[in-house]
Amino acid sequence: MSNQSRDLRNIIAETTAQLAQYQSLMDKLLAKRESAQLQLDFIVYPVLSLPPEITSEIFLSCLPTSYTDPNKKSVNPKEAPMLLSHVCRTWRQVALSTPALWCELDFDLRHANDSHVLKTWLSRARELLLSLNLTLWSLRVENTTSSILEMLAGSSHRMRSLRLRLRLEQLRDIEEPNDPWSFSLLQMVAINVINIRLYRHSVPATNHPIQMFKNSPLLREVSLARGPPSFIPLPWHQLSKFTGKYMAFSICLETLRLVPNLTECTFIDCQHETPDLHVSSHLKLQSLTVVQNEGESLDNFDILKFLSLPALQTLLLELFYAPNCFENVLEGFLSRFSPPLQKITVFGAEHYMDLDTTLFLRMPLLADLEAREPTAEFIENFFASFNDQDTAFLPHLQHLALVGFLTPLDEMLESAQAGLSARWRAQSRAEFAKMESVRFVWWDSEDDDFEEDALLPFQKLVADGMNICIQRRSSMGDLTTIEIE
Repeated sequence: MSNQSRDLRNIIAETTAQLAQYQSLMDKLLAKRESAQLQLDFIVYPVLSLPPEITSEIFLSCLPTSYTDPNKKSVNPKEAPMLLSHVCRTWRQVALSTPALWCELDFDLRHANDSHVLKTWLSRARELLLSLNLTLWSLRVENTTSSILEMLAGSSHRMRSLRLRLRLEQLRDIEEPNDPWSFSLLQMVAINVINIRLYRHSVPATNHPIQMFKNSPLLREVSLARGPPSFIPLPWHQLSKFTGKYMAFSICLETLRLVPNLTECTFIDCQHETPDLHVSSHLKLQSLTVVQNEGESLDNFDILKFLSLPALQTLLLELFYAPNCFENVLEGFLSRFSPPLQKITVFGAEHYMDLDTTLFLRMPLLADLEAREPTAEFIENFFASFNDQDTAFLPHLQHLALVGFLTPLDEMLESAQAGLSARWRAQSRAEFAKMESVRFVWWDSEDDDFEEDALLPFQKLVADGMNICIQRRSSMGDLTTIEIE
């Protein structure tokens, strides 16, 4: 028994001694950490020494380039402004005291607690003007939708632009919030009703058109998708810019008649739903864009058959597929009223641009031409027209761009150099404007190359003052500029 007692006392003594050693080591480590922390606290990082005003300006430069870009959602903890508020206490204070960081919002509301996010965001913007891009159609909770609409109505007096994607039933309930809508500063509105596809005619009949935007004295730009103008009364007489998406031609023409002061218009993926349409004239429209995307109707460009635009100066036709009849449609459009076109862009993706160059004789005032994906035949005929001394081919042309041609660069340059040289010489004649810039973008394949001697004729043109840019686009989409020395 005595031996056992002695052994246990020895164990206790040894353990006590080890604990004392460990405690001494721990005290030293704690002291070392405290000393390091004190030294760290005295270090002033250069970025934290900046005045808050400078830091705010830097933060504003970190915002996504476009809040309408679907890849740049505002409510993203990995992107500014939310990311900036999660770095340190100082940055969070600066971010929360910079209302301009929070005045633009692109948000897809899906859950009940998203209303809290929206409320917080709007409060951080304080009294600055708001640009909101909101998707509500995913919300299925009626109470949440109502609270969000009330919240938006309460902030409507400081909205500069508002984009809404929502369901039809949400649109019909949108005027129910207790707070009245007040769009005294609204300049742009876009409404996209997602759960109906309206090419044929209009939204199902309703006795209660949406009146919320009727009194918007600064409203100038409107975009409607799948909905006719009669469903959302607007101050049409004061609008200058309109975009219509997924609409029937009859609705497009109806809208033009409603907006007498319109100067810029875009139609995207609209369809010809009835044969008994008549030509509609608009006396002030200066810019028209027609877009046909992949998978949509192939007759989208047929809207040109029913338009007479005597003041048109800019025409952009973006067609995923342009059948052979497209040229006839365009010729009829130009011959119907001889618009004073100054700029035209034509391109497609499935059908390479091969317009008859005689069409350009109907555009004597054209100063800016961009042809995307032109065929080799078009390129040859186009530049050959500059050599025709008897015809003043595009006498006012100042800017030319041929983008996305598959013709070998040597062949394209051979076709271009004679025509450009002839045009440059013709500038001495009073009726010809100076050709200021020419841009070629060659869609390069891996085994394509060209002889640098092909650039020699262009060197004199560059030396004489013509701005010529030749670029190669790789299969990866990278652009490389070919130097003309």
